Amino acid sequence: MTNQHTPSQLPHHRLVAYHVAVELLLAVEAATLRDAKLRDKAFHAAKSAVLDTPSRHPDNQ
Repeated sequence: MTNQHTPSQLPHHRLVAYHVAVELLLAVEAATLRDAKLRDKAFHAAKSAVLDTPSRHPDNQ
């Protein structure tokens, strides 16, 4: 994971928190959770973390 800025990146793509949230989402997707409700809740929470990161960017304050 690098923090190099390219013109195609959005500002929140440079945040460490965004990359951590994406890693969490990938980990949840890779996990073999047998309980369907738990799997759904974990995926929803991880996806929310990724989607909420842009609103936490300092440029949006």
